[in-house]
Amino acid sequence: MPERLFGLQDMSRTRFVISPLWELVASLRVIGGRQSRGLHSAWVQTTRRRLADARMDPSRLLALVPPSGHIPDFLTPSPTEAAPDLDAELRLVAQTTPADLLRDLGLLTAAGPAWYALQDACDRPQTFVRQIADELRCYWEIALAPSWRRIRSLAESDIAWRSERIVGAGIRDGLSSLHDRIRVDGEHLIVRTTCHAPDPAPIGAGVVLVPCAFAWPEVLLLDTGHQPATLAYTPRGTGMLWAAQTNGLNGIPGLIGRTRTNLLNALDLPATNSELAERLGLTPPTTSQHLQILLQAGAVSRRRTGRLVYYARSPLGEALVTEHSMRDGDLPFSTG
Repeated sequence: MPERLFGLQDMSRTRFVISPLWELVASLRVIGGRQSRGLHSAWVQTTRRRLADARMDPSRLLALVPPSGHIPDFLTPSPTEAAPDLDAELRLVAQTTPADLLRDLGLLTAAGPAWYALQDACDRPQTFVRQIADELRCYWEIALAPSWRRIRSLAESDIAWRSERIVGAGIRDGLSSLHDRIRVDGEHLIVRTTCHAPDPAPIGAGVVLVPCAFAWPEVLLLDTGHQPATLAYTPRGTGMLWAAQTNGLNGIPGLIGRTRTNLLNALDLPATNSELAERLGLTPPTTSQHLQILLQAGAVSRRRTGRLVYYARSPLGEALVTEHSMRDGDLPFSTG
């Protein structure tokens, strides 16, 4: 497999970004696969049912994003902000020039039934990209919006963990664990990829890293001349994302109590004792007491940053929250 090398200039400008559009587009590769992909199989089954109930035909989106091979660059522009808004990202899609659209489509297969779903792109390219942006928004509401809070939390936790590793042990330690096809060797970040870039990203533009649950088990690389190289990788803990049940746990509020259940639900992002107390209307001593019980049970972890101590859900805590969410709704990701 060919290797793409990024030098010191690019590594020094590495940054992490959470992109709803990248997650959305990557999910199309999963939903369109002929074989159910084990990690996301629960989501696939539920989303296919939701699409049918909503009478949404995703054929054009699936033609643009096949289960393997090239993903058109115009669908996944390199994010310019740390946490871009989906609407802003979709506006970029809708502004794709006819030349860029046709170049991208030329890299997709020109044969087979999928191509006919895209024929009007050649006749009305500007109308086509606006329609695709609208279809992506509709697909988002059906497929990802209900679970976005959990997906985003997973990405944020991964970024926090890697940032801490980079600060504590250096960039090699923080980036080499992204994927087995990514490593730091000497002065280079090296990515083994099937992506062929005739006009690669400019030297020194940096590398944008996007934690993306639906990228599993691949690495997705955007490498084009007019924007920074962008890498989507699977964040840590993705295997717990759709967990329906762990160790036969049921009736979580009855098992650990309503207050501790609420604390776990509030820890989508790491938070301090005082932040949690204010959010839930508790006194700091009461909050601290419940957090200590959760800590001893292994449902939360804690880390000190300066004078502040942050609490976060552990894998067990994630499983408990997932189980509680399922019992409140009909889906493992119904809390949204």
